[in-house]
Amino acid sequence: MPSFEKCRNCGAPLEAAADGRSVQCQYCGAGESRSVDPGRLAASLRAETVSLVQLFESLAARFLGELPDLTRVETSGGFLSTKRVESFEVGFPGETFRMSRGGGRIVAERAEIVRGIALKTEPVAVDAWLHRLCEALSNHATSNAATLEALRRIGG
Repeated sequence: MPSFEKCRNCGAPLEAAADGRSVQCQYCGAGESRSVDPGRLAASLRAETVSLVQLFESLAARFLGELPDLTRVETSGGFLSTKRVESFEVGFPGETFRMSRGGGRIVAERAEIVRGIALKTEPVAVDAWLHRLCEALSNHATSNAATLEALRRIGG
């Protein structure tokens, strides 16, 4: 399911690279990188939820299912009670995005990471956090074909 069906330069069919991250016109040689629109991805993730709790649970499940290498989930309960997600984080080499339940509300945070140590952690409004996370995912997908494919499945 290519997102670029015809070359913008000459109109000829485009051929996808083996890794799926770029396309090239076999006629004129023009090429394009495929990317994920962070705004569209954020809107897609937000559209299916009504409350912050639903958004929290939906994001935790989707990211753990589609991006297990980037996602860490902390749960509570389980043996005699239902398992409940308490927090999750999506990590990249330079930053980590964390969302957690805290005192009856949902808290979103972003941390700057240097050599594996969080130097600065800041609370962020949920919508701004989601958009910044989607930007980081989009950037990561430009160099990782598996992430690009997972974001296509997540974002619809």
